[in-house]
Amino acid sequence: MSFNSIKKYLRENNIDVRGVLHVGSKSDSIQSTYNSINVHENNVIWIESDLDKAARNLASGLKNCFTTIIDEKPTHNYVSSHHYCYDQCCKETPQLLLEELEITKTQTLAEFMANNNFDPAEFNIWNFDTMGSELRIFKSSPQLLQFADAIYTGVNSTEITKKSTVKSELDTLLRAHGLCRVETIKNEDNWCMALYIRL
Repeated sequence: MSFNSIKKYLRENNIDVRGVLHVGSKSDSIQSTYNSINVHENNVIWIESDLDKAARNLASGLKNCFTTIIDEKPTHNYVSSHHYCYDQCCKETPQLLLEELEITKTQTLAEFMANNNFDPAEFNIWNFDTMGSELRIFKSSPQLLQFADAIYTGVNSTEITKKSTVKSELDTLLRAHGLCRVETIKNEDNWCMALYIRL
């Protein structure tokens, strides 16, 4: 799915972009896309869990760049979607075995927004690609879903990793908050990206 397609859905549904909440890796192309829909750099929040990538983002002068893990609240400070890898994941996506991620700070999305004094109403476009933890993130901060007018997020047609986001479950959760899946792209590894729009 191209971002031209996403822009089409936003236009057709009269959704004005106020700001973007981006959780996952940043690329130059995605930053250019945000610029193309007239989102000022001050109105994009970048959340990156990879320390090296976050350091490069900060060194490049990227504004509103944070290093943390967004997830459900754990009982400890060690979490990664890689941590949930099990037999099916090891067969289908063995690259997930290569690295575990350890960061001392794990927050729910609601905690992150409150701790950094961000008004969730100002960030109505969400882009999430967190290697399977998207459903947990949304379920742990349901009060924020009312502010999202469009969510572009990773989903799976099957449970690739333990506790990973399964499309049908995410459909049910987001539909209850007024968001409907309008398009899905599946790649060869069974990983998908889906677009949900407030209709």
